[in-house]
Amino acid sequence: MGFLTGAFLKMYTTRMRIQLQHQLTTITMRQNRITKQIGDMEKKLTQMKQAATMGVSASMQMQNAEAASIFQQASASGDTNAMTQANVQYQNAMALNAMNAQMSKSMIEQQYEQMSEAQLEPLKNMEEQLAMEKANLESRIKLIEGQEQASREMEKSSQKDFVPEYTGGG
Repeated sequence: MGFLTGAFLKMYTTRMRIQLQHQLTTITMRQNRITKQIGDMEKKLTQMKQAATMGVSASMQMQNAEAASIFQQASASGDTNAMTQANVQYQNAMALNAMNAQMSKSMIEQQYEQMSEAQLEPLKNMEEQLAMEKANLESRIKLIEGQEQASREMEKSSQKDFVPEYTGGG
């Protein structure tokens, strides 16, 4: 009876191991896909943020160039009163441009942080859930492999009961 039980258990545990390995493969593929999506999304958001920041910097440079142009025109006139007034306007414009650029960059940073949280958080949660499922399946596979080995041993130890005695010694 041990032979049949061992053979049945071996067949059952092999089938279970194959099913679990298939599930593990499926989960691993999904996890890899999610990880790739996260990487692509982070790359895209970083590029968008850099483009927005560069736009703010370019705008600030244009405004600074306009302020410098006004100052140069006043300097060309040779009027010291106009030059002093243009210098004050130039310094104020530079400070205002720097402040506006810093505020804009801060707002861009916050906006992209919120976008990142909103778009990446669900993917990261899914990736974490898949990692837990994967770990669970891996431990179940180890357990099934142990049962499979035990059923092989049971079948093997019971096989000697079926070997006929040819010695006739009774």
